[in-house]
Amino acid sequence: MDNLPKQDLRKEMLEKRSSLTAEYKKEAAEKIAAYIADVINTKNADRVLVLSFAAYNNEPDTELICDIITDMCEYSIDFAYPKVSDNNEDMEFYLSDYTELVVGYKGIREPDSENAEHIDAPLIAEEYDYILILLPGLAFDKRGYRAGYGGGFYDRFLARAKDLDCDSIGICYDFQYLPEDNICTDEYDMACDYIVTDERIVKGEIL
Repeated sequence: MDNLPKQDLRKEMLEKRSSLTAEYKKEAAEKIAAYIADVINTKNADRVLVLSFAAYNNEPDTELICDIITDMCEYSIDFAYPKVSDNNEDMEFYLSDYTELVVGYKGIREPDSENAEHIDAPLIAEEYDYILILLPGLAFDKRGYRAGYGGGFYDRFLARAKDLDCDSIGICYDFQYLPEDNICTDEYDMACDYIVTDERIVKGEIL
């Protein structure tokens, strides 16, 4: 078992993702969505909140994934998306339809904070029966740790939300899941509860 440096993984996975065909990406998104819908449907929750993200740089198509989740789930689902703060050091979530997102930080689509409702963590725990956070990443290991883009936004958000009763799911293509190796981590890295790819759903070993 190797301990893989994040920087090496970022370069390798970005290169692999850049070669994916449109057909492969569409089929992968459909399979990922089906796995996530299965998770939601086991929760017996009347109101569900999914904290998603806008796909960037050949990530799994979260617009398609969220549309399929809506169709496959038996419950009422709201979606929220992250917006990076003005100082580029933090992010907050806003309720929004994907079609209403605007181009923001580093060209990534994000909510228009003037026209979207900000998510207040203590309050959403009272409003929703089940909360799910979808995490982007360039690689995930079997423990649930991820290699992101290096900004630390999701690790900081997960640290703040650790008292929130929710599940976190890292989504990626199957080649981005590393069942035999560990990603190098530091004290600030937060593990996700599950990893979902187009071929499998895995429960993280660190919960």
